[in-house]
Amino acid sequence: MIYNIFWYLIVIASTVFVYKDSQKYTNAKLTNASPLGWAALTFLFWVPSFPIYLILKFFKYQKKLINPTYQPNKLIIGLGIALSFAIFIFFVYRFISPYFVSF
Repeated sequence: MIYNIFWYLIVIASTVFVYKDSQKYTNAKLTNASPLGWAALTFLFWVPSFPIYLILKFFKYQKKLINPTYQPNKLIIGLGIALSFAIFIFFVYRFISPYFVSF
């Protein structure tokens, strides 16, 4: 019971963080993505979307905010996104799929 509440609090706290943080980048015109869209995506699909947001934040938006001429390394961003999807697939396979398999 406590374990489930702990995870719900983490998802809600990270959703609020993503919403507040993405407003900064939208106001600076670094992205066209809506803060509400990022927050909804994080709340609904936390496992892949929260790491993707953090990768984009640290490798693209934050550096571009400091240096407007910065061009992000697309290989690092692509590898980070691929890694987050691999973790998501592992998470689904390991924790969710056993409930849907009937023998």
